[in-house]
Amino acid sequence: METSTDKYEPYFRLFLEMQNRRWVEDVVVSGTVELNIRTLPLLLSVNERGMLNGPDGEAILDEELTDGSVRKFSLTLPRSPSVLFAKDWGYFLLQFENQFRLPQGNFDFLVDEQENGCYWHKNGQRTKMADAYFDTLSCIDFLQSAVADHVQKAAQSGLTLIFWTDKGEKLEILVRYGAGDMRPLPAVGALRQTLDTAPHKKEKHGILKRILAERLRNDQPDARFVRLLERLDEIRERLNVEYQTFIREFSFDKIREEVEDRKLEYMVKLNNAISDIQNKFLAVPIALLLASGQMENVHGWSIKNSLVLFGAVAFTIILQLLLRNQRHTLDAVKSEIDGKAERLKEKHQFLFEKIETAFSALDKRYTNSLTLLRFMSTAIWVGLVISIGVFSFYTFY
Repeated sequence: METSTDKYEPYFRLFLEMQNRRWVEDVVVSGTVELNIRTLPLLLSVNERGMLNGPDGEAILDEELTDGSVRKFSLTLPRSPSVLFAKDWGYFLLQFENQFRLPQGNFDFLVDEQENGCYWHKNGQRTKMADAYFDTLSCIDFLQSAVADHVQKAAQSGLTLIFWTDKGEKLEILVRYGAGDMRPLPAVGALRQTLDTAPHKKEKHGILKRILAERLRNDQPDARFVRLLERLDEIRERLNVEYQTFIREFSFDKIREEVEDRKLEYMVKLNNAISDIQNKFLAVPIALLLASGQMENVHGWSIKNSLVLFGAVAFTIILQLLLRNQRHTLDAVKSEIDGKAERLKEKHQFLFEKIETAFSALDKRYTNSLTLLRFMSTAIWVGLVISIGVFSFYTFY
């Protein structure tokens, strides 16, 4: 079944065959065509409808239809709601709706690009300008469907995109542009992929709207869309930078929480390495002094005094070995802490300065624990020295 646009197909095909095209009026174009097996049926079809005129009213199709001959004529283009012949992209974009969506239904159109050829929508063979136009439509569709909070369509003003930032700022972008504003927009696909990819979709949308507001708030609403097209690559790069900043901050919160948990765990380990024995060890010097009090002043060798001294020496050696074992436990925990800090510094160097205080607190606790062990060791040795002194005094004096 023939559609409403099929009957106009000879016009489109004849237009594509025309050379030396020159627009006389918005619906009249003059030019030449070389007669051949492809163009002759088109000329006959359009001529039957009375839409061809030769120069000075001459007939362009006479009995001498020589293959390869050239015919000069003017073509009156059809007027219809279902077709549009545009002398350039600027003329095509005069209709606001063409700026933000393709004509709907069975509508067909052709745009003359003069020396660069023509774009006929039905045959789908793209030109550079057509690619730029479809990139622009893709950008509008992306903003409309994936970013804007509200969309307004009006017959007089066209399409308005409304955005609300996370700070409550309202940004309105009126979709207005001309043929000279169209350009290839590879950033659209990259932006769409970034926003459609998990995780943090909501956050990425918020970042993009904030960037749009920052870059476009000083322009008039009807100039913002052109400015957006000009700065789209910059906006995409800015989105990537700010999203990476967000990721770092988000990662920092997780890392900080992890470090705080590990800090508590390490602190417990350090405390356990000391608390299990510190109360007992603090009583050791007192026990050694009490042992010294059990010695008798016999002014000579005494089995009792010798046994008490031997017990003190043996007790001191055992305690020193236990203290050394606790020191090894502390060093093992410290080594684990240093390893964790080094891994975090290599993996998240930009965040390590913010969480370094947690490791500093652990280092301080390790130093305090080590000092306490040394104090215990010193106290034990002092107790032994006192015991030896008492033994010597009771034996030799």
